[in-house]
Amino acid sequence: MSMGAMGNIWVEIPNETMCTPYVGRGVGLLNIEPSQIDIRVDGFTIPFTYRDDDYVFAWQLGAGFAFPVGKQFVFDLGYRFLTTSTPHFKRAKAEYLTHNVMVGFRYNFF
Repeated sequence: MSMGAMGNIWVEIPNETMCTPYVGRGVGLLNIEPSQIDIRVDGFTIPFTYRDDDYVFAWQLGAGFAFPVGKQFVFDLGYRFLTTSTPHFKRAKAEYLTHNVMVGFRYNFF
């Protein structure tokens, strides 16, 4: 499980179509808490319950497309890549990265 806070900057790229592409990036802090680690030995996988946590620096890159639905509502389809510095646990080595496809509906105030 992970939980954190990110500060992001997103920039929409104006064009002449109904679809508005955007790109962005962000940095922040993530708390990573593994609850199960799979131990692999000679082709066998052994599930192992493990409790520890670490706070690590995180950053992300993203891009997507926004489609207007009415005057201030937008349908959003995007991609995010998030990774962190190396988490340090007492008895395990790990790395953390995610690829996410996001689908959303947002309200623009301005």
